[in-house]
Amino acid sequence: MSRLYTLVVAAFSISLCLNAQDVVYDQLSMAPGYENMLFYSLENGLVAEAPMAGWDLSFDIRPMGSTVNINCGMGHTLYPFGALEEWDNASIEGWEPTDPYRNDHTSWSQGAFNQGNDPSDSFDLGWGIYDMITHTVNTDRMYVLELPNGEYKKIAILSLVSGVYTFKYANMDGSEEIESTIDKSNYPGKLCAYYNLQNHETLDYEPSEAWDFIAMRYLDNIGGGVYYGVTGILVNSGVNTHQKDGLFDPFSDGSYDPELLSDSTNAIGHDWKAYSMTSGYSVVDDRCYFVSDIPGNIWRVVFTDFEGMSTGNMELGKVLESTSAINQIQDLAFEIYPNPSTFGSQVRVSLSNYNNVSIAIRTLAGSLIKTTNPTSLNPMIDVSDIPCGAYFVECTDGKNRMAKKLIIQ
Repeated sequence: MSRLYTLVVAAFSISLCLNAQDVVYDQLSMAPGYENMLFYSLENGLVAEAPMAGWDLSFDIRPMGSTVNINCGMGHTLYPFGALEEWDNASIEGWEPTDPYRNDHTSWSQGAFNQGNDPSDSFDLGWGIYDMITHTVNTDRMYVLELPNGEYKKIAILSLVSGVYTFKYANMDGSEEIESTIDKSNYPGKLCAYYNLQNHETLDYEPSEAWDFIAMRYLDNIGGGVYYGVTGILVNSGVNTHQKDGLFDPFSDGSYDPELLSDSTNAIGHDWKAYSMTSGYSVVDDRCYFVSDIPGNIWRVVFTDFEGMSTGNMELGKVLESTSAINQIQDLAFEIYPNPSTFGSQVRVSLSNYNNVSIAIRTLAGSLIKTTNPTSLNPMIDVSDIPCGAYFVECTDGKNRMAKKLIIQ
């Protein structure tokens, strides 16, 4: 539900002048024990909820996505185990686990299964190796996944071919082996598909409606390499935000600065609230977040209440600072793959729209290196003649522009 308040600021000169600013407050509930994760739209409010404990794995189903996450918010832990050829003989007898792999919540492209890659090999995606000739990903690696109940499963993400993930898992003794697939084409326009290992079930939790935030439990580095389960806000791919602190009135003070926008998934995160043993939870009352949503609207967001695990209730206030002239269909969101890239190769750009779009590669100082006009949603760009270094890939339709950094190494 939402309730609308009008804040009126009065100033006197010769006559009284009134300036009004509309703040919409949304109350959200993850339910007691943070049972549900919530998909939230700044424009439309809550658009979907799903059981936090209902899934074990999530798969990136964006056109160029290859990320596989674990449900670390429920206590899942992933360990590298060795070569896939040892699958039949795998055993935890005498096994000494190394440091676990964790989801990196600064990016939707760095799941637990994507960790442990060779940083010198831009085609090493962690769980598998990308083949530039066939545009497929295949693996020679297997893992052990520890479930929240202490049970172990051996697991391997076998391949990603023509948009279809194939993976298998089994008990450590080899019993109950299951091979399953997830086809990206079944989830058009979405970020992730989910999977339950106990029920052998693919789950379509994500709403068809656009969403900006997901409120959920996850594991985060709280400092000094210490990882702790937290409850917070992760932003959708394509949503950018920047934080302003020290504001007397966070609903009116401070100004939006597009140069400060961050595309980090956990740019809002969990530290907008704090816990005291004597008084419970409190929210940071001098902070706002400026958020650029996927259509390009600019919002001011202030978290105003958080009740904790007993209810899972929270409240935020939002102000629409400006609207975008960009039609959502013409949104210039795009991805670059692989990135980092290897000197002497090509990169693929995955576009949400290519009508009247041009793609340019520039130096960090802005000098133009090359430009092209794509004729498909997934054009290849030859970067074989560009020296190693950092560059910007810029997409524009003449009115709107987005840029992302490309590393060639």
